Amino acid sequence: MEEYIPAIITASVALIAAVGAQFLNNFLTYKRENKKYLREVYEKFISEYFMDVLLYIDVETDPRKGHDIEEQIDINKVINSMMNKMHYADRNLQGVYFDFKTRNHFYDPKGDIKEILGIKICYYFLAYSNFIMKKLKIKFDKGLKFRLNYNLKAYGYWHLLSELYGYENRLTNEDMTALHMTKKFVLEEFSLKKIDSLINHHHKMEKKAKEFLIKVREKNDITKNY
Repeated sequence: MEEYIPAIITASVALIAAVGAQFLNNFLTYKRENKKYLREVYEKFISEYFMDVLLYIDVETDPRKGHDIEEQIDINKVINSMMNKMHYADRNLQGVYFDFKTRNHFYDPKGDIKEILGIKICYYFLAYSNFIMKKLKIKFDKGLKFRLNYNLKAYGYWHLLSELYGYENRLTNEDMTALHMTKKFVLEEFSLKKIDSLINHHHKMEKKAKEFLIKVREKNDITKNY
C-alpha cells in the first residue's frame, strides 16, 4: 500500500492544481466580463445623463434662476430618456423608475409625487454613477469630485424635505435656496451613509429624518422651526 502513496499524493496535487487553475481562469474571465459590462454601463448610460442630473439641482434651486440661468434642464425629459435604458440601471433606480412611470396612470392626491420621485431618481442615479466610476477607477478633477459628492447629499436632503413637507412647500424652497448659497460649508459633516439610510427608511425613521433636517437648518443659520 505504501508504494502507492507517492502516486496518490502526486495525483491529488495535480487534481488540486487543475481545479485551482480552472477556478482562477473562471474568476479572471468573470472579472474581465464584469469590467466590460461596467464600462458599457458608463459609456451608454451614465455618461449620457450625468451632467444634466449633476447640474439640475444647481439650476433648479438657484434663487436667481429666472435671471442668471440661460438654459433650463427639463428633468422629466431626461428621466423619460433614461427609462429607455432601464436595463442598465441598478435595483434602486429600476424601483423608483417604476413608481415614477406608474404615477402617469393614477390620481395624485398630493399633487407633487412625480416631482418628489424625480428628485429621488436623480439621487439614485448619482449614487449609481459614483459606484460605477469608482469600480472603473475613473479619475476626474477635484472640483468635479466635490460637486458629485456634495450634490449627491444635496439631492438626498432635497428629497427628504419634499417627502416630509412637500415639494412646493415654502420651507422646502427656503432651505434649498439657503443650501445653494452655502454650498461649500453645509452637509460635509453628514455622512452619505446616514443620508442614504434616511432616504431608504424615512417612513420608519421620520423622527431621525426631521432631526437631520433641523441640524442642517441650524448649520445653514435658518432659525425657523419645522
